[in-house]
This record gives sequence, structure tokens and C-alpha cells, in this order.
Amino acid sequence: MENDKLFELIRSEQVVLFAGAGLSLYAGYPSGNDLAKKMKPFIDPQFKKELKSCRDLGKICQCIETTKGREFVLNQLGKIFDKIKIKDTSVHHNIRLIPHFKSIITTNYDTLFEKVYGDGIQVVCNSRDLAICQNNKPSLFKLHGDFSHQDRIILTTNDYLGYFSKKSEDEAFWNAIKEKFTTRHILFIGYSFQDENIQVIFEKLKIELGADMKQVFFVSPKISPLQKLQLVQKGIQFVEQDARSFIDALLCNLKYNIINDIQQKKVSIDTGIEFLKLHKILPVLEFGQQKLRFKSISGSSPDIKGLVNFAIAPKHQNAGLFRDLIDGRHFDPVTVSRDEIKSLTASIAGINIPWWNDVEAIKIGPEPASKGIFTIVFEDGFELTDLDYQFFSSKNSFQITIIFGRSTYIIKVNNNVITRNGIEGVELNAKFEHDQFCYNMDEEIKIFKLVKRLVDSMPFKVFLDNGPRPHSFNPQAKQNNEYAKFHLSYFEKLKTIERYFEVRFTKFDFAEINDENIWKVNTLFDITQGREFQKLPDPKYQVLLKPSNEEIYEIENLRKYLQGTMIEEYINESETVELHGVNIEIGFPKVRIEEVEFVNKKELLEGKKQPFIIKCPALWLSYHKVRAQQ
Repeated sequence: MENDKLFELIRSEQVVLFAGAGLSLYAGYPSGNDLAKKMKPFIDPQFKKELKSCRDLGKICQCIETTKGREFVLNQLGKIFDKIKIKDTSVHHNIRLIPHFKSIITTNYDTLFEKVYGDGIQVVCNSRDLAICQNNKPSLFKLHGDFSHQDRIILTTNDYLGYFSKKSEDEAFWNAIKEKFTTRHILFIGYSFQDENIQVIFEKLKIELGADMKQVFFVSPKISPLQKLQLVQKGIQFVEQDARSFIDALLCNLKYNIINDIQQKKVSIDTGIEFLKLHKILPVLEFGQQKLRFKSISGSSPDIKGLVNFAIAPKHQNAGLFRDLIDGRHFDPVTVSRDEIKSLTASIAGINIPWWNDVEAIKIGPEPASKGIFTIVFEDGFELTDLDYQFFSSKNSFQITIIFGRSTYIIKVNNNVITRNGIEGVELNAKFEHDQFCYNMDEEIKIFKLVKRLVDSMPFKVFLDNGPRPHSFNPQAKQNNEYAKFHLSYFEKLKTIERYFEVRFTKFDFAEINDENIWKVNTLFDITQGREFQKLPDPKYQVLLKPSNEEIYEIENLRKYLQGTMIEEYINESETVELHGVNIEIGFPKVRIEEVEFVNKKELLEGKKQPFIIKCPALWLSYHKVRAQQ
């Protein structure tokens, strides 16, 4: 592409934009020649014959100023500009979308850039303006001034003779302009080769900068071979394209390359992120040791659309699922690994996503037909408010995804009416997807109360956030309710344990609900209810029991103790149990042993103070917050 070199310089923020009147023509402003025609009637009659064929705005305004004064010239020009009705500003808007241009220089008198940029640009007409410029905003240098700075307007032939003036009051201003030209490449756009402005500027650049001048590019729709040769002789590269087409092509090039440019540091992060935000893209970045990477990219509003083109083998196992997804037979996302993808391109709001090398898999799902907030009220009075939902629909079925906290409940409803147990209703299939973690017991209880009622086919009503009347449902579910029933009971017990032992369970893995923790929960719940429980399931085992009262070893007490068939012993030390990452002090145990057989009876009667070795069929425990009195 002939523009690739120029585009690459712009992408690396190395180009100053020099904007001419051609950009303003799109908005309805006159060209220099048209403005000259509008000013001709104000020429003094004695000079009209001499300037009859003149199209040079500077000469015409010089003549009028000589006979009628500068204020008259400026007033007439102001009236012409005031009558203009602004039409198309799309070119200026598109330039606004390119933050790579840190400096824009213009010879235009209009304020189109100021209108389009708003507070996002700083106008520089003199050295005083330059002194208060901020580095975080692009600058608009107005070489010819404007009607807000009439003392700076360059309009007449005499004004042009002062170009690049070295007057002390303007020295900083012109030095800043020349610094741009010596450190940045220059892109002229919106100028005609016949424009006196451009000829003066070219000559001044060559005289003032000489060998220090960087590359210069001149964008114009069409010029003659002789004019092309003249540009070459001046060291200027010609780009044959109109301004609108050039800016459109530049935007497409920037959109295609911006992600790579940011990651490869061809553009500053601030400029790259600003470009994405201007195109309503919200990126999330990760700064690794090796390189910067994009963690995610999303649109900043619902109207931002993404486009993914990919190809998989027709006989691939997921090919049928993709077809069914597209045809609306199901609404579940379909995932394909990188090895199974033949080709892949992706974009969002026209921004190319060049992540093919980083893609491990793609996951494609449907866009919801609607989404919002609703309240669900069941037949038994149980209700949940402020639930998020997503609604998917096709001609055969519809699906509601309920998002509660960090979990989702997916209800797929077939449109055909069925009759079950004499009751008419719609066929409902449900799937519950719990988050990896459990964060809050109250939330979990509500989740499973909801799930249990749904799988129990309990009738319910739905109140949408924007609707005054409910939608009634009489579902006929096929799901087994044991899953919901068990988990509801589990979390209700955990809540009881929280209250009794004054603890809180937060962010534990849902996969921790295993046999070991189920036994702990049931045991701790029994403790909260004051129940005894059998600690060991084996009916024949031996227990080492160390009495809490040393007086038991006195011979009379010992004989009496050894004759007993049931023992109740209080333990002095409180016990602790770990459950879901929480250490719970469960209290002081009380041991009850029935059908006692002392294995070391002989040794004890011989005066050996050792723990009692007991053989028994049953050992029962109960726990108390305060040590019980014996």
C-alpha cells in the first residue's frame, strides 16, 4: 500500500497534521477562492479593473484594507462567516478520533476543530497561549488566527510577509512551530496546490528549516505531472487522495493495528488507551514482566457490536452444536479449542483483535433478546427481589437465565403445552450453575430455596422492573429435587452453626461439600441442638480414658468405679474443629460409655496410675459451652 509508510509514522505519533481550507469545505465553509470572490465587491472602484481576474484573497484584502481600513475588512469577513450554516463535520469528528495527532496546525479561520474537540483541545494563537498549554491535550496552532484573535489574523499580503516573524512577542510561538517541524513529520491535508498559502508555507519551511526538516507529505485528490515534479524537487511526497477518503483509510489502518501497536510499544499506552476509549472500547490491561497484554476488551455501551469469523471442519463434533445454536434450538455457549479452528478473525467496533497466537479456545454464545431486573413470587409466598435476568428466545423455545449473586439458574421452556397429572403447563428444563465459591450463608439459603421451588414445579409469578403486571407460570419440571433439598439443608445447618458458635463462613470452595465436611456439619448441628452422638461407628473398640479426678485412683473409689457398667466422664479441655477454613471451639465434651469392660483392671488394682483401657460397644459424646459440674 502506498500509504503504509505514512500510516506507520502516524501510528507511532511522529506526524503533525497541517489542516487547510479543504477540510472546512465539507462543513459548508468557502474556499480561499470563494472567499476572495465574496470580498471583491468591496474593492474601491478605481482598483476593480486592475484586480478583475485576481483570485488571491491576500491581495484583494490588502487592497480593501488600504482604502477602507483593517476593521472594515474584518467586519465583512465576520459577516460572511456568521451566515454559514455548518453541514457535515464528519471529517473533523474522525480526526478527533485519532489522538495520535498531538499537534494540529491550521491556516483556517473557522472554529470547527474547537467545536468538535470541545474541552479536549487547547487553542494556541500566540506565545501567551503557549505558556499555559497542558501536555495531556492536543494543541491546535492557528497560524492565521481567527475572529476571536483579530490581532493575530493573517489575511493581507503584508500579513504574509511577516510569516515566521522573529518579533520578540511571537518568538516562543514560532519556535514551537519550528520545533514541531524539525522533530515531527508533516502531513498537509485540505490544501490545493494552487493555494497561495501552501506555496508560501513550502518556501518558508525550506528557508527556515533547510536540512533539519523531516519528511513532508501532501494529500490532494489530483495534481498535474508538472506539479508532482515541483513537489519532488521540494522534497515533498505526494499522496493522491481526497481528505475524507484519506482520513477514513487512516482510521481503518489504526483500528486494525492499535492492539499490536500498544503491545509492541509502537504507540504510547496513554494514546493507545485514549484511541480505544474514543471508539467506545474499554480495555483491561495486565503488565507482565515480558510484555503488556490485554486481559479483556469490551464495549462501553450495549450498542457496541463484535464480529468473529472462524471456520471449523464440517465434521467436527461441535459443528452440529453451532448450527443448532444459530438456528435457536439451544442457547448454550459452544466452545472449540484452538487446534480445532481452521481460521479466526475477531473485531469489536471495528477494532481488530489480533490474538490468534494467544487463543486457547473460543466460546460462542447467543446475545440475549432482553435483560433487566425482576421479582419472583412463589405460590407459598416466598419471594426474591432485584434478580438479574437474561431472556433468550427462538421460534421453538425460550430460555431465562436468572443471575443471583454469583450463581446462575437457567430455565429452558419449550413453547408446547403439556399435561402432567391432569395439570396443563409448559415443559420446563432447568440447570443450576453455582459459583466456585460460597460467600454468604444467607445468600446460599435464598439461592437453594429458589432452586428447590423451581424444581418442585411450584407455580410462580414474575414482576419485571418495567411492567406493572405479573407474568404467571405453571411449570412442569423434570428435575430431581434431591440436589436442591440437600444443599438447602446443608446451608441452613451452616447458618445455625454460625449463630450458635458465633462464627462466619466466607468464600469457601463449593467443592468442599464432601463426605468429611458433611459429617462435620451434621455433628456440629447436633451439638447446637444439645444432642448426644456416637463418635466412632465400630461397635467393638478400645478407649483410653484418663479420669479428670485423681481421687478415683484411691483403692475404695477405684473398686467401686471398676464395678460399674456405665461411665459418664467430663473432659476439662475444650475441643476445636476446623470447617471450611474456620476453627470452631465446640466446647467441653461429656463422654458416656455403656456396657463397660475394663481391659487393664488388674494393673489398676495393683496401684498403677494409668489411663483406663475400656472395651465397649457404644461411646456417646455431648458438648457444652461451659464445663459441666460433676
